[in-house]
Amino acid sequence: MKRIILSVLITAISVNISYASDFHKVLKIVDGDTVYVDFNDNGFYEQDEKVRINGIDTFETKPNDMLIWQMQRFELSQDEALGLGYYGKEFAKKVLLNKSVRAEYTAEEKFDKNNRRLMSIYYDCNRQGKCKSYEKEVLKAGLATVYTKSNIAEDLKPYENIDQIKAYAKKSHKLNLVVLNKKNSKYHKTSCEYGWQSINNELLEIDKAINFEKASCCFEDTPTKPEKINYYDLSEVQEGDIKIFFVDPLRFKRPQNNSVNELTASLLTLINSAKTSINFAIYGFSGEDDLMEALINAQKRGVIVQGITDKDIYDVNIYKDTQKLISTLRTVKTDYFEDKKTEKIEREKIEKYGKRFNTDDFDIRSMIMHDKFFVVDNSYVWTGSTNISESCMTYNANNSVLIKSEKVANIYNQEFNQMYNEGKFHLSKKSIPNNENIILNDKTKVSIYFSPQNKAINTKIVPLIDNAKVSIYTPIFYLTHKEVINSLIRAKKRGVKVFVILDANSAHNQFSRHWELRRNGIKVKTENWGGKMHMKSAIIDDKYLIIASMNWTNAAENRNDENTLIIENQELAKEFKKEFFYLWNSIPNKWLRKDPKAESKDSIGSCYDGVDNDHNGVKDIDDINCECIKKHLFY
Repeated sequence: MKRIILSVLITAISVNISYASDFHKVLKIVDGDTVYVDFNDNGFYEQDEKVRINGIDTFETKPNDMLIWQMQRFELSQDEALGLGYYGKEFAKKVLLNKSVRAEYTAEEKFDKNNRRLMSIYYDCNRQGKCKSYEKEVLKAGLATVYTKSNIAEDLKPYENIDQIKAYAKKSHKLNLVVLNKKNSKYHKTSCEYGWQSINNELLEIDKAINFEKASCCFEDTPTKPEKINYYDLSEVQEGDIKIFFVDPLRFKRPQNNSVNELTASLLTLINSAKTSINFAIYGFSGEDDLMEALINAQKRGVIVQGITDKDIYDVNIYKDTQKLISTLRTVKTDYFEDKKTEKIEREKIEKYGKRFNTDDFDIRSMIMHDKFFVVDNSYVWTGSTNISESCMTYNANNSVLIKSEKVANIYNQEFNQMYNEGKFHLSKKSIPNNENIILNDKTKVSIYFSPQNKAINTKIVPLIDNAKVSIYTPIFYLTHKEVINSLIRAKKRGVKVFVILDANSAHNQFSRHWELRRNGIKVKTENWGGKMHMKSAIIDDKYLIIASMNWTNAAENRNDENTLIIENQELAKEFKKEFFYLWNSIPNKWLRKDPKAESKDSIGSCYDGVDNDHNGVKDIDDINCECIKKHLFY
């Protein structure tokens, strides 16, 4: 009898030992048909422990080609298909997560093309070894379909429940699903492109998201017509004051044809309050109906309004409302005649030496009137990187300054008069004297440089970089000038902190030299916004500011009409530095190593903002780089 009992005990012990060795815990659920099983029993899920359950397909939990196929097969909306995916994942969590299961290789191959183990999973096993088949249970529940190419498809087919799939699809309308970006703990609507950008995201019901923050980009939608900001209090700007303004590229999903920020409001108020004169030099004019109306009204009330804008050798400006501005005010001149004169000289030179004239080789196209400044009542100057367009004034990252100083206004008026009254542009102009170290309030120093006469990059910006001791923060549109690149590398080598934010489109320009900076250890982030980086600036040693219309290129230095301000003021530098790091931190670190395309899913929102962000003649989902947005139903 003792021998019998001992034999039973040994058998029982053997069964228990076998039971323990065959079973492993499920540590993570990826979705309804993919899990991590702790085969080495160390308590951590590892890549080689990823199991793709054989014979079934549950519904996807994010937009991709498979989800689209599932939608078409069962005539589902995207939300219905995602709902089925969510239900499938929740089913797997309920029956498998943190449970001991038996996983067996049942496919003809042990691994799929993604190197996941192809296995069947059995759970809720009793001591007699009888278990539930996960594949059969999830099929019966109506949360999966049979993968017809599987070697066990015929065995599983009787368990597929199409009616229950349709029932769950109908039920999914009550889920109110959102997409949680687990990296920043913000959640988005499932229709929102932003939510799917993170690789670390998860579908969940909104009532389970109470511990997370709503993503303002889709839960607090910008109104179609955001509130106008038509007024800026000029009484706060005393003689010798200088104010700096920024355009936030993260605020709106598309450009706004209204005054919606302090930058625009400051210029609008300046024009509306003008008493005697407005002199402006701008690259072009597009949208911004409030500003157009303000200029017209100023002229009607007796203010002398005079302007300059760019035209190419074909008498064309790239901005759509420039000609309207010229025709309406009738006091706006362009550099067209100067450019035609230069074209004639260049043509004669070429023909003199027996070469055929080819406008494709003609450099005059890069001679542009690229200033962006207003001088009002000979007292105020408004200038910076901001073109007078809806994109620049409300959508792209830009900056401008407002200065109240008769000395500064006088210098800008001298430059304006050369172009407006004397018809001198580009290389024909003369340098303006007494343009440096103008003392404003609080001992602020301002120096003003005009291109191409002052050669501001070589004679001022590069030396300022070379003298930097602590830090250089540079938000920049174009970065192709060799001497700037070399000076930034020298600064890095002597221990100066150098950070650069670069425009996405210019990063793909063949002449961009930002990779040289990266190779030398300088941190360069290429922005991935819908609105683009358009500043031409730097903050040096938390003391000096560069605010300019001038890109850091040879053309801007040597041919264009441009203006550059170098400002010495620690408080303004502090204000600008805060803005710089607000923009820097908004760009994922992945763009330290590569460059997103300006119009693509990588540049958030660029595929449905109504803007041709990469200037290739097509925009939004018609652009080839946005086809994936259209394909995956992100818009």
